[in-house]
Amino acid sequence: GILVLWIVFFIISDFVEWAKIFNAPEYLSVELQKLVFVVFLLFSLQFLLKLLSSILNADQRPAVNGFLNFVTNFFTVLLVWVLSLTTAGSIFYLGIGSSLIPVIVLIIASLILFPKLYKKIAPSLKKIELAYSKDLVKLGHQFFVIQIAGLILFATDSMIITQLFGPADVTVYNVAYRYFFVIGQVFTVVITPFWSAVTEAYIKEDFVWLKKATGKILKIWLILTFVVFIMVIFSSFVYSIWVGESIIVPFSLSVVMGIFVILFNWTNVFAYFINGTGKVRLQYYNSIFIAAANIPLSIYFARNLNMGITGVMAATCVCISLGAVWAPIQYRKIISNTDKGIWAK
Repeated sequence: GILVLWIVFFIISDFVEWAKIFNAPEYLSVELQKLVFVVFLLFSLQFLLKLLSSILNADQRPAVNGFLNFVTNFFTVLLVWVLSLTTAGSIFYLGIGSSLIPVIVLIIASLILFPKLYKKIAPSLKKIELAYSKDLVKLGHQFFVIQIAGLILFATDSMIITQLFGPADVTVYNVAYRYFFVIGQVFTVVITPFWSAVTEAYIKEDFVWLKKATGKILKIWLILTFVVFIMVIFSSFVYSIWVGESIIVPFSLSVVMGIFVILFNWTNVFAYFINGTGKVRLQYYNSIFIAAANIPLSIYFARNLNMGITGVMAATCVCISLGAVWAPIQYRKIISNTDKGIWAK
């Protein structure tokens, strides 16, 4: 899947004017062309190396993944500091460096952990069993498409805002996003071990434990939802302290951003459960649909309905609200062992 994606990107890259897409000055066109090419290559390598992260989560070692993320973020900040002292501000060096650091961290971690902790399951051509390839490739393809769709859904907002309103509004959007998505990150840390635990309990048909575990996570979701409401109420005060009066974040954007985080956390409760059971066909179709719908819907809300940058996030909320409806239904069908048809695939 990654190889096909790479080939497609390689073919179309030369025909895309990246400076126009990013609404950047024309003199940066050549530099951006090279940057996007290299960044995409490194991004593709990350997909392969992220196998280690999946194994760590399956082995219920999220703390190790957390440490790897910390190391990556630490060296990224260090890189920015070094570049600020040694260059006049090069987007090329910053883009390459920030994309290369996660690859290096994952390579070093793989070289350390696979020979020691995961020697028996380390990737090897000798251990390939073609008899299992059909089911594994099919499931892997579905998860790959789901990941790509998620990337399109969450990574294109800044690009859309840049095209419609200019780079200055991206800063406003990102201030609100970073403020509220702290709750999303906290919840993700909490539920990360849930995926692998669901897989183990589902195989053992321990539905009692699954119900209790899901109930506990929903209680955490409820507490964090209350926190989000408080954050919305005090958002203007926090922004004034954090970024001063130079950046004005509309209250409507804060409200929609809060709704987004609540929906994001709610959907993830059931998405992690469904992923743990491997019954992701419906999620696969849903991800393709919302990936295709998000960009035109964002443009329609932002421009045609005159919602501005708030409309971009409102469109994202509409897209993920689909999963917020059907995912709990699939969860109930699976937990009650009444899943049939597409609900069981």
